[in-house]
Amino acid sequence: MSLKNFFDFNLQTLKQFLSKDLKIEEKKTSMRAKQLWQAVYKKGLDELNHLTTLPIELRNELISKITLKKPKIADKQTSKDGTIKWLIELLDGNKVECVFIPEKTRGTLCISSQVGCTLNCRFCHTGTQRLVKNLNFSEIINQVMIA
Repeated sequence: MSLKNFFDFNLQTLKQFLSKDLKIEEKKTSMRAKQLWQAVYKKGLDELNHLTTLPIELRNELISKITLKKPKIADKQTSKDGTIKWLIELLDGNKVECVFIPEKTRGTLCISSQVGCTLNCRFCHTGTQRLVKNLNFSEIINQVMIA
């Protein structure tokens, strides 16, 4: 059985998963979903067994059904102006690019929504590949988390 990727859930689908797949009582699903959500997105949890606010039985069940695996950074380049470019290797082996452009009062984050592109820009890794696929939710959100 393949594990579900936590980052493919939104809060509502996480609640449904906890209720249907893990058989958590209806009155506790909202609380448990929020615990997971905050631990992962606010505190940066990367291993479910470290979530000690959940009972050990629930942690073990979560570990057997979902993963917190993220894409890895294949390359990182920082320019003199502070622009940072990441080449990110997705879990399926495809690569995309994510770029942070700093400005005086804010920053801009450019993320990929596809593997490959039809524009053929030479400065962008994504533009050097033929169009392969649209990214799913977890592949997009993980770029933001990496940056």
